[in-house]
Amino acid sequence: MSALKNATLEADEKENKICFLIEDNLAKNWLQGQLKTHQMIFDHSFNTEIVKVHPEGLFKVLEVCFGKTIQPTINEFREHYNSIKENKNIEHIKSSFSKLIKSLVVDILKSEGVKLISSQVFG
Repeated sequence: MSALKNATLEADEKENKICFLIEDNLAKNWLQGQLKTHQMIFDHSFNTEIVKVHPEGLFKVLEVCFGKTIQPTINEFREHYNSIKENKNIEHIKSSFSKLIKSLVVDILKSEGVKLISSQVFG
């Protein structure tokens, strides 16, 4: 969640990539493995802790991580992302993405927290 919360958007006129700073090698390797499994491409920078992912790759990994239970949240995130990327102002896109990704993390934590509490209370 920390890597997701701090994700940034590398945007230009041609393509957008979501950048993650992942210090944990196991987590980074898992993410890269999931992307490969789903034929998604990722990039490395010279800093091996940075992983750059096409937005569709992020959507797919979120579906794998959290299953269908948060599919409406992922769909809403995708719709909002698609609407902000239409803006031609790169700084506006980056700023909007930052707010959007933080909102996504809050929504996921709420959903997963409710499931955890329910399973503890109701078995």
